[in-house]
Amino acid sequence: MGQIESVNAATTEAKIQALYGDAWHMTALVNGVLSTLALLLAVFVLARPAFGAPGRTLPTWVRAVSWAAVALGALGVLLFGLMYFDILAPLPKAA
Repeated sequence: MGQIESVNAATTEAKIQALYGDAWHMTALVNGVLSTLALLLAVFVLARPAFGAPGRTLPTWVRAVSWAAVALGALGVLLFGLMYFDILAPLPKAA
């Protein structure tokens, strides 16, 4: 799509946006969706014993993996925000 849009772009900034910006934002969006799903799943696994049978706890390895997924999911959501809003690496400017 970026190559098709860049043919009709009038300015250099529009060409840079079409070739690099759209792909960068789409990659960030996919990463954000996947990290949000991982974060929600990990929180669900950690909260599940509270709604189950009384006295039943999760094995230690399940809790450890769930906490690791929470940490990675939160990091992924943070990186999504930084990438999508061009805070991490803004698009290059035309000369």
